[in-house]
Amino acid sequence: MIMNQIIPTSVMQDKFDNLVITSKNKGIFIGTRSEQFSSVLSYTDNQSTSQISYVGDSTFIFIMNGSIYYSISSQSQLVKIDVDLKEVISYLYDPIKKYLIINLSGGVRFYKISDKRIIPVSDIPNWYKFRGRKVSILPDGKYYLVLDYNKVLLINRANNQTAFVSDFGYNNSFQCEITYKNKIYLGHVNGLYVMDNYDICPAIIHDSMPEVRVSALAVYKDFLIIGTLGKGLFYWNGDKFFNINQSNGLISDNIEHLEVTDSGEILVSTFSGLSRIVFMNSKPEIYNYTHHNGLPSSKVHDCTNYKGIVLVATDKGIVQLNPHVHGYTIPIKPVIEKFFVNNLYRRTANSYKLKFTENSLNIQYKTVDIGMEGNINYEYQLNDNAWIPTKNTSVQLAALLPGHYTFKIRSENKNKVWSDPAIMSFTIDKPWWQTWIFRTCVFVILSSFIYMIYSSRYRSYMDRVNTQNLITRLKQSALQAQMNPHFIFNCLGAIQAYILHNQKEEAMTYLTRFAQLIRLNLYASKENLISLDKETDMLTHYLELEQLRHGGKFTFDILIDNNIVKEEIFIPPLLVQPFVENAVLHGMKKVKSGGRITIHFALVDTSLSVSITDNV
Repeated sequence: MIMNQIIPTSVMQDKFDNLVITSKNKGIFIGTRSEQFSSVLSYTDNQSTSQISYVGDSTFIFIMNGSIYYSISSQSQLVKIDVDLKEVISYLYDPIKKYLIINLSGGVRFYKISDKRIIPVSDIPNWYKFRGRKVSILPDGKYYLVLDYNKVLLINRANNQTAFVSDFGYNNSFQCEITYKNKIYLGHVNGLYVMDNYDICPAIIHDSMPEVRVSALAVYKDFLIIGTLGKGLFYWNGDKFFNINQSNGLISDNIEHLEVTDSGEILVSTFSGLSRIVFMNSKPEIYNYTHHNGLPSSKVHDCTNYKGIVLVATDKGIVQLNPHVHGYTIPIKPVIEKFFVNNLYRRTANSYKLKFTENSLNIQYKTVDIGMEGNINYEYQLNDNAWIPTKNTSVQLAALLPGHYTFKIRSENKNKVWSDPAIMSFTIDKPWWQTWIFRTCVFVILSSFIYMIYSSRYRSYMDRVNTQNLITRLKQSALQAQMNPHFIFNCLGAIQAYILHNQKEEAMTYLTRFAQLIRLNLYASKENLISLDKETDMLTHYLELEQLRHGGKFTFDILIDNNIVKEEIFIPPLLVQPFVENAVLHGMKKVKSGGRITIHFALVDTSLSVSITDNV
């Protein structure tokens, strides 16, 4: 804030870069090079001043209470220009001719400060009176242009004679003027007019241009900007035509004043606040400011750039506006005010840990943005779900499932810009029967139970298998016990016969082989399984003994397939011997000579096949 509690009416700059401000209630202020403002001409305090200009090193001209004055600061002298007409509306100082053109409620007068005399416009009839609004110099420098409520007047700059008067014949007001592409455009309550070769007619710029009250005009690059009362801004350059209004983010559709800064920004003054328009890549970015942003009043009369600083003249003072602060485009983040769990208040925090029964939540929030007048749009999001729009300042979340949640709430400002979200998180615990500890315990118990059942059945099965194996071994042992005495008796009988017949050499050979067989048999009887190699050795010794005992009346062959590794296959001991013994006793019983026994071991799939054949 630069100046408080004043009602400024105009802001302008002198040749020394000082800023001169007039006000309705605090007189005239000047901003010096130190950029500090102080009241000047104390006798103007609390007076309504509406226009001021700097016309010399120390001379100011201003309007106060409907009269026009000039002040010579070096002489501390205030001089009232005596014009015998009515209220002074506006004036223009011609720096070349050093004339002051005074626009009055009853005519136009010329005043030369150096001579302190009025030069009348001689060819205006006495009956011809008008209430002027604005005086300007045309770009060609030949004429003064005076806008009246229903007339346009051109005064020759060389001889001060009226060159042109256009009378519209009805009491409507011209509001503003601007020169655009060598034509003068006039803002009127009935629309836009153009003055070309001193002919004034409605300006037809586009078919979609509505009938509006034109209140302000400005030129931006090659565009004519038309400010209206009720329709916002219109941009036109002969080819392009478009409208910017409140629906696009403009603070108000009722425009009071337009100014284009040296940096290419458009400042729009309204009685609802200030809009600053910046074109980025041909797209307008609009930043709005009101008393909620620090303006002393939203009723803005005028604005200007002063050494890179935007100064805004409002109904209650002048403020400095940082052009890098984007007004309402920096929206206000909502504040989470209250948090209820199952209708019970919880102290506000950033995160919560809740029981599984605490799953009905109410979150209350608010965005403190007075400029929105309570009409604030909100959006909330739960986790990564879609944003849900609402105008309420609370959200009810019912019957939430256990899990971790992140709640976000954001608000929209007047420029349709969303704020950063306010964030809170909460975790709803799972019920005890859904926790990993409970599930682990259940898993362990079930696993133990299943293991116990399986173990019990497996032990029962193994008991049955072991019992069956034991029975099989006992049966085999019993069979061996039955066979061995018979076999041994036969062998001993054969040895005895050899001795009785004095066949010592045969008796020694038979006895040696018998001893080897007995040794192998004793070894095998201690084992549950023996290799096929050991089994075939015992069979060989057995058959050789039988050959000797039967006088060589038969021969034998033991055949083993090539895909069998005898040392790697194990079978119960003496498994084959009883069947071979049966083949000898019964197959060779009636054979006198030439008998033959063949034993064949073969591997069929994963089983060992044994075949015993004879030639009888």
